[in-house]
Amino acid sequence: PDDYGIPRWQGTPEENAAMYRTAVRICGGRETHFLPLDEKTIKLVSAAKGGKPIVFEDVDLPYTDATKCVIPNKCKYAAITMVGQEPVTTKNHAPDFGGTFGAHQAYSMAAKIEFMLRAFMRGIGYLDVFGATEINVPWGIVSGLSELSRMKSGMNPKVGSLFRKCVIGLTDMEFPVSKPIDAGMHRFCYDCGKCAEMCPAQAIVKRDVLREPTWEITSPDNPTGNPTNLKPELFNRPGKRVWPFNHFACHNLWVETASDGCGRCQGLCVFNNFHLSSIHPLVKTTVSVTPLLNSFFYNADRLFGYGELPESSREDFWLKPDKYLPITGFK
Repeated sequence: PDDYGIPRWQGTPEENAAMYRTAVRICGGRETHFLPLDEKTIKLVSAAKGGKPIVFEDVDLPYTDATKCVIPNKCKYAAITMVGQEPVTTKNHAPDFGGTFGAHQAYSMAAKIEFMLRAFMRGIGYLDVFGATEINVPWGIVSGLSELSRMKSGMNPKVGSLFRKCVIGLTDMEFPVSKPIDAGMHRFCYDCGKCAEMCPAQAIVKRDVLREPTWEITSPDNPTGNPTNLKPELFNRPGKRVWPFNHFACHNLWVETASDGCGRCQGLCVFNNFHLSSIHPLVKTTVSVTPLLNSFFYNADRLFGYGELPESSREDFWLKPDKYLPITGFK
């Protein structure tokens, strides 16, 4: 606006949120929640980027020089936007190479969303600073976009685990504050463990080994993966209550199979299938209020065979895209 001598957009926090969410949809994102950047949430901002410390200063614009990355102090809010992921290849082909298509597409989409939102916000007179945090799962959980899963990613009530990541924009636009949710998905993981059973790398801790999350990180004596004596502090941050995840074993599978990724755990999550049956909204409601039937619902998911595409249909997948793959961006 300054370039044209006109005032920047002015609206209430609620109007700002509605407009931003519409822009997110136009740019290719799914949904957005908001948090204030305060003494607690600022801990989720990375300490450094590219070897340079990230600092907040009283400046008008963000900048990077030879010694630091600077974010303006006036950026008081964070907009946390979910980046969706094409579900069919992830669900039906992981850990084969074809299972990584959705992930790579989503990472490309994330970069596009950040670029377009930054341009949109600049056009109406505001900042939207991306890239200041390398950890996105906590932002989604604290803002209510998701709940923590056994596989240590987020789960969303609408799409389950079938989203790739959250992109976080730090902005000087004011928004209403979003709250964490309790949709029963995190509790469901106590009695499920399907992702751990199906993990070809055995990187996810199984239900009979650890039912509930813990403050402990992966044991250095964990026999999964190679080498035998792991250094868990290199790939598990302490200070949070989660199910330990053996990142080395996970990545080692990628290398050994030349699969460029896996994602089988993500594709086979029970919460991905709520759109497949008319009874599933009832299941979702039940899970959100009581954990008593969690084991039953997990076994039902296994019984009905949700998840991977049968081997007999693999060739059909490549010959009939209209049957399996919607055109991106269109209903």
